[in-house]
Amino acid sequence: MKIMLIILICTSLGGVCDTWVKTPQFDDWHSCMLAGYKDSLKLIEEAGPEYVNKHRMYVKFMCREEPVNEEET
Repeated sequence: MKIMLIILICTSLGGVCDTWVKTPQFDDWHSCMLAGYKDSLKLIEEAGPEYVNKHRMYVKFMCREEPVNEEET
């Protein structure tokens, strides 16, 4: 099993979220969670206060276990 990081970049104004899947996948839950928090902060910082405030932007993420294809191992 590998762990996939899924990040959702959302706006409170329209309830719309764009999905982003981080690659490479992670070997453990801890690494995925750390990456999720770090990437979320980076996205908010890159968007900047004007964009975040105007669109009421927020980021949420989840880590999900996924089976590994035999061809990839």
